[in-house]
Amino acid sequence: MSESKPGTIYEDGRLEEYLDKGIDGTSSVGLTTQKGESLTGGDALMGEVYFADFDHVAHKNTMSVGDRLQEFVLEAKLADELGFDYYFTAEHHFSQDFSLSVSQALTCTILAQETKRIRFGPMTIILPIADPLRIAEEFTIIDHLSGGRLEMGVGRGVVFHELATYGRRNADGPAIFRENLEFLIKCWTNEKNFSWNGVYNQYFDIEMPWK
Repeated sequence: MSESKPGTIYEDGRLEEYLDKGIDGTSSVGLTTQKGESLTGGDALMGEVYFADFDHVAHKNTMSVGDRLQEFVLEAKLADELGFDYYFTAEHHFSQDFSLSVSQALTCTILAQETKRIRFGPMTIILPIADPLRIAEEFTIIDHLSGGRLEMGVGRGVVFHELATYGRRNADGPAIFRENLEFLIKCWTNEKNFSWNGVYNQYFDIEMPWK
């Protein structure tokens, strides 16, 4: 069992690369499970075009909440059948009509079970208000459930009251984001049990047998 603290540079150096480019949590960082070159790394093949559907799962005044959620399922199935490459959703809280996708784990579980081919995932999980260990565990299972079709996006969030309602200061958002992102990468790449003594989260003897 090893102990890790924030500041570790991992094998591929990608976390430090993201942070060096100024991605401090004010925008999304994509963590892909798909094999191939990273788009953010600048080595992607030119000429390839991918089509994605981005869904806030926003409420509509013309239908009930239940009907809107059923419509979301039908939209995802249609995108899958039409040959779209990706389907992304967004996390929002306490934002009136934009508050039907509060749990990206729940939303992505629906996508894993209701689609067959399309790759999918959260465009953004708001890391400063998340328990990163639960995120690591839950999305590991979702990836297996979908047959490896999961794409991960994480961010600091852009709506002040979403952090404030959860008791997080907006000024702390970038630091929490950096620590929690590093922790997620550690969970998904470390081969042995480890403990984590961070500024914002502490965990003991973490085991991730199914990553």
